[in-house]
Amino acid sequence: MLPLPFPRPTVLFANCIVRLVLVGAFVGSWGFGARAQSCNVSASAPAGPYCPWDQIQLSSLPSGGNPPYSYVWNITGGTGSASWVGSSTIQGPMLQMPEVGSVSLSVTVTDTDGTICQSSALTMSVQTVTGTLGAMLS
Repeated sequence: MLPLPFPRPTVLFANCIVRLVLVGAFVGSWGFGARAQSCNVSASAPAGPYCPWDQIQLSSLPSGGNPPYSYVWNITGGTGSASWVGSSTIQGPMLQMPEVGSVSLSVTVTDTDGTICQSSALTMSVQTVTGTLGAMLS
């Protein structure tokens, strides 16, 4: 025989089921086992043309996920050698364009839950000027 407050096995069984359901609802309300939210991020720069060594303010716009976000900008390719002016781990870093060529970059954003999203590649090119100085001045 079971001790009180469970005088009959059927009541104990029913009580266990109710408890499991309530515990499951309580845990779910705190977000344990909840589905991760997706996030998106877009990277942008002011419209070119860009001159050699221009300093360009980049921007990123994350959506979804759970803020606050952390940012990591990466130079992913191109034909020039660009560099960061200051930190590349902020929402809108400053990039110094190369003397010649192009730069491809992207931003990776991580939300407070660890959800990661990455922007599409952003490619920027330095405008090339050809000719002689005398021809340009006339």
